[in-house]
Amino acid sequence: MTDDLKSIFLEGTMDNLNELEQALLKLSSNTDNRDEIDRVFRVMHTIKGSAAMVGIEDVSEFAHKLENEFQHVRAGEAPVTKALVDCSLAARDQLLAMIEGHFDGDKADKSRCEEILSGIRNETQGRHEIQAQKKKCLMNDRLNALEASLESWIESQPINAAMSQYWSEALETAKSCGMECLAEFLIGFESFFSMLAKHGDRLPAGALWLGRGAVAEARKMLADLDAADDVPIDSADVIASLKNALELRAELDRLSAECLSCGESGELNHFRIRITTSEEIYSENVGAFLLDKLRNHGLCTVLKVGQDDTQKTQQELAAG
Repeated sequence: MTDDLKSIFLEGTMDNLNELEQALLKLSSNTDNRDEIDRVFRVMHTIKGSAAMVGIEDVSEFAHKLENEFQHVRAGEAPVTKALVDCSLAARDQLLAMIEGHFDGDKADKSRCEEILSGIRNETQGRHEIQAQKKKCLMNDRLNALEASLESWIESQPINAAMSQYWSEALETAKSCGMECLAEFLIGFESFFSMLAKHGDRLPAGALWLGRGAVAEARKMLADLDAADDVPIDSADVIASLKNALELRAELDRLSAECLSCGESGELNHFRIRITTSEEIYSENVGAFLLDKLRNHGLCTVLKVGQDDTQKTQQELAAG
């Protein structure tokens, strides 16, 4: 490392360590300060990158591990606690000692890195697991409520908003809990039953089986979240699970298409859409642009476009 590079790295890193200390001290008095949480994460990331650039791998590796643990806090999976702040301040001091050890200082005790990380993990991962279990319990309660609702459904009965609400609550819970795969699976079913409720349609043949099958599959997906990472994966189970999910999705698509075709009357609905802009910015080009935007949101055939010179508006009579 050249003297110039050494000087630049030391100067920048000292500034980063001072900033890290300031952010942690502010967090100790205001644990919900999102700006300071992001600041801590950003400084750790910067130290990791700059140390790697100059070949100080032990500092980069330690900062990387600290960054990973603080990601739980940043994601809202673990709270900021006094113990976490104390351990993070100790990590800041350890980073300083390690850096000084590379530049004519006493060598830092590397065993302190694992001691500090262990203390931080007690606050992040331990609490993260508690939060994760709470989310799974909440999701399980939503599926229980949905399943109980389905038990009272009868084929050919009209669907109302109260019935479809259970699907919406299950979907929103999956989203808020960060269960992306489960949310992606549920969204199609929620849309289907909400569509039926919106139009007051009757429950079509096969929809009850579909709903119960979707809940059963959602339960399997929720249970898979508890599977340990080191448990061997059974390829046959994976294939069977995928096959079941795909079959449910195919049946969902079939029923959706069937319900949509049954709902078509064969007649066009006519709408008059008025778009108003201020006189200063009004022009025919602006109006045409806005109408094109409307067309992109659905099927629409332009029958007539007119302009009201007095009110500076443009109207479209459309069929769709």
